Amino acid sequence: MRRLNLKLNLSFGAKIILLNGFVLLLLAGSLLYIFNELGKANTVILEQQASMKRLEQVRQASHTFSKLRYWITELAVSWQNEAEDNAMANKDKLYKILTGFHKSDAEIAAKIRPKVEAFTEKLLLSVDAYIDENRILGNSLVSEARGDALFVEKEINKLLTNAEKNVHDAGEKVVETNLAIRNVSLLLTFVAFTFGAVFSIIFSRSTAKRLQTLMV
Repeated sequence: MRRLNLKLNLSFGAKIILLNGFVLLLLAGSLLYIFNELGKANTVILEQQASMKRLEQVRQASHTFSKLRYWITELAVSWQNEAEDNAMANKDKLYKILTGFHKSDAEIAAKIRPKVEAFTEKLLLSVDAYIDENRILGNSLVSEARGDALFVEKEINKLLTNAEKNVHDAGEKVVETNLAIRNVSLLLTFVAFTFGAVFSIIFSRSTAKRLQTLMV
């Protein structure tokens, strides 16, 4: 009788250990997976932040170049020193923005910089030409400067389009990653609940049968 009780107790304890061990392993596996996916999600978020920073830089470059064009044009009309000072300040600001561009945009930034310099220099020379009443030279310089400005705007718009696309793609990636974590978490919860219920039923039935055997 004692041997039977001992076997029953050992069997009972083993099943409890087995059930608890399975649940703990499933829980550990779930947490490990979620932790790993959260790490990936964090990387995606960092990529999105970098894309947004890049987009902001390109927008600042576009806005600053527009201000440069405005003040340099104002200088051609008014011949005021304030207009020239503001134009030069915005040119220097634009150069700083271009220097801080992402390395993937460095090639285009290198193309933009000399065109900005040429644009500014030609318009300044056109002002001098108009002051000297040399309208032919002034008009020629303005026409050449306009071509430089169009080149700069075209290249900045390329960067802007690409940066906006990167931000959009990064945003979608964040949403997809979060959705995947949510779906897998729900699946693991369902699997854990299902297996736990099945093991509990099997364990209960097995224990009940052994108890009935003892009582007979």
